[in-house]
Amino acid sequence: MKLMANWKVQLAFAAALVTLFVVGALSYRTIVVSAESDRWVEHTQEVLENLRKLQFEMGAISANVRGFALTERTPISSPSAPANWTQRS
Repeated sequence: MKLMANWKVQLAFAAALVTLFVVGALSYRTIVVSAESDRWVEHTQEVLENLRKLQFEMGAISANVRGFALTERTPISSPSAPANWTQRS
């Protein structure tokens, strides 16, 4: 009878260890997937920020083109204008 009880205790410990191993493996996989997802979210945020900057610059270019079409003068205070641009008199 003692041998049967000993076997049941060993089986219970083995089941507990297997359960811990499975839970640990699933937790590790979840952490890895979460880290990958975080990298994609960060990349998406960088792309969206670059698109916002591009949209702003395109608006500035459009405004400069309209200003030039009206006045035939290049913008003086444009930060993106090359230094060798000269103004028409």
